[in-house]
Amino acid sequence: MIKKSLFALLPLAILAGGWYFVQSKNIQPSDAIPTDTVSHENNTRTATGNQLTDTNTPLTTTKDDAELIVESIQNDSPDTTSNQSNITPDTDSANELTVNSALQSSRGVEASSVAVEPLSDAEFLRLEQQLKNDEPLRLSLLEEFRYTTDPVRARQLAALLGPYDDPEILQVASELAYSGDPESINAGLDLLSRIQPRNSDARDIAIDLLNSGGNTKMLVASMNVLATPSRNASDSQLQSLNDNLNNLSNHYDATVRAQSLSLLGRWDQNSAVARDAFSRGLTDPDPSVRSSATFALNNINNPDDAMISGLLSIAENTNENRSTRYAALRALEKMQLSGTLMRRFAEARISANRR
Repeated sequence: MIKKSLFALLPLAILAGGWYFVQSKNIQPSDAIPTDTVSHENNTRTATGNQLTDTNTPLTTTKDDAELIVESIQNDSPDTTSNQSNITPDTDSANELTVNSALQSSRGVEASSVAVEPLSDAEFLRLEQQLKNDEPLRLSLLEEFRYTTDPVRARQLAALLGPYDDPEILQVASELAYSGDPESINAGLDLLSRIQPRNSDARDIAIDLLNSGGNTKMLVASMNVLATPSRNASDSQLQSLNDNLNNLSNHYDATVRAQSLSLLGRWDQNSAVARDAFSRGLTDPDPSVRSSATFALNNINNPDDAMISGLLSIAENTNENRSTRYAALRALEKMQLSGTLMRRFAEARISANRR
């Protein structure tokens, strides 16, 4: 009886096995469970290797499906764009782009012209010769000078551009000098100092800068623009310069006082303003100020009693700097001394030579 039942069920078992085999052949790849899985986690997506993890809605797909999902997320997400024009660069990149764009738009200057290395001697000499007959090159170098951040190259470019009386060069120098950025100010002042001796407008800017205040370093740098006197300075310029330097000779900082006296001695040492400043400087508590005043008086005309007395005191002072003592003696040699003043001078010279 049992055997008959088994034989009766055998055909049914064969049919069931065949049906299962056919169905397994129809399973789609997306229904399989691959080795590399992809999962999703609401709106927060993290990726490790080929896996994305979703703790909220588990879903297993193939690696190919994962790539499609990631692409879909990138296309739909407002925080991720494939359009490069919408990407915001970091600050440094933005600054670089700004500089390069400005250079490219100004007279065809290439962005690559913003060099990061100083010029070699050969390159400098080549450019110096070429600039004489190449105005476009001069304007290109001026644009580079405006933007370069290399102080050594900036000085080289200033040396190349300084000899030319070009209003655009003066304009750039002025812009940098008033920019407020220390590096730009130094570059602008350097270029102005090369233009000033032959350019009245540059001289006016330099004199005006002495009124701008600022820290000690900037004041000294501004005065250095006027280190080379000009024979073409007008009377009004000399008056303004003397007034400004006289005010600075009373500055709280000794470096500023010393520099102002040095400039007074170069520009107009025989003016009443300068003579008063020199007399004060000879008795200044700071040795550098006394030295500047002493050297400034080496070519003074018609010295007054206060000047002679101050110079003798310095020449007789054994604690005074030696070079300052000798400067005082040289100044006194050119002055008409007699009687007691002459004896003091002779004794001071003997004393100075003994050291």
